[in-house]
Amino acid sequence: MKPNYKRPFAQYVKKAHKPLQLAIEDAVELVCETPQIGELKAGNLTGIRVYKFRFNRQEYLMAYRSPRGDLPPEFLIIDFY
Repeated sequence: MKPNYKRPFAQYVKKAHKPLQLAIEDAVELVCETPQIGELKAGNLTGIRVYKFRFNRQEYLMAYRSPRGDLPPEFLIIDFY
């Protein structure tokens, strides 16, 4: 299943260093295999899930919409804290 990337997500990944790009790819593959792995948000963010992963002692949050039917997950944005 090929994921659908929104523009901000794709731009961030493209500008990132190669090791971080590979870590993001691994996280995307994990989410595609098990879309229910992320934390479901409520309120204004209903329907959006957030998956957290660490890379070089930095925590990254990846927001995505769960797949509907046979559609792939839609990755919205990636942020770090």
